[in-house]
Amino acid sequence: MTRVLLAFLMRRHWWTCGLCVMLPVMIGSIVGVIYPTMEKERGVIGPMLDLMRNWFPELPNFLRPEGAFVWPYMHPMTLLAYVLAPAIVALAQPAGERGRGSLDLILATRLSRSRLVSSVFLFLVPVSIVMGLGPFLGSVIGSALCGELGAVPLGAYLLCSVEASALSLFFGSLALLVSVRSRDRGQATLVFAAITIGWFLVDVVSQMWKDAPDWVARAGPFGYYDPLGLAREQQVPLALDLFVLLGGVAVCVGCAIWSARRRRSA
Repeated sequence: MTRVLLAFLMRRHWWTCGLCVMLPVMIGSIVGVIYPTMEKERGVIGPMLDLMRNWFPELPNFLRPEGAFVWPYMHPMTLLAYVLAPAIVALAQPAGERGRGSLDLILATRLSRSRLVSSVFLFLVPVSIVMGLGPFLGSVIGSALCGELGAVPLGAYLLCSVEASALSLFFGSLALLVSVRSRDRGQATLVFAAITIGWFLVDVVSQMWKDAPDWVARAGPFGYYDPLGLAREQQVPLALDLFVLLGGVAVCVGCAIWSARRRRSA
């Protein structure tokens, strides 16, 4: 790890990572503004929502505070932000520098390949933690705006943030592994996008297929992210979810360092 590299990553990527964090914050704030205006619609929307939840049991009850303000954790844009924020950093280092031909100059210093990879990973850790706290901040702001802060299970939402941070760090570690093994940023982005889209499709199939076996949902990392169950304070295997996600992080980072050491060229 080098302070120079970490400072460089901070200067280059703090704007993009900050914009990704703002997505769930804005979603929660918007929900807080809209929620009080839905009083008249509750009698009409309620039966329709119950019918939809027969097919989509993961759909939260937006007519209740505990369901409405878990939305910043579940919104598709939030899931996309979990993926993008760490991936932007990881795909730039080292694949982006390799494609521009500047990685040779970086490695000509005292910075080794393994230290480069480990430094990028250490930078991804606070990025992922902040990404997990973004939905929590959005839920707090939104519920406070409409006077429903007391009805929101903040303790359960913090557990959701822990799981969200682990999910974001998993995708960052995967992007780092792909970045190490790719010839340039274009190839790394293509491979990472293909893997991520595939897992998104698996998650969609598991939710739309009413009688889908449990292994379908568990076939991808999104199957180990259950903010709705945690927000409802249900019996969610949080320890297992974190073990799988963080175990995947350890495997990806270990393979990335091993691959970086075995490279014969930058």
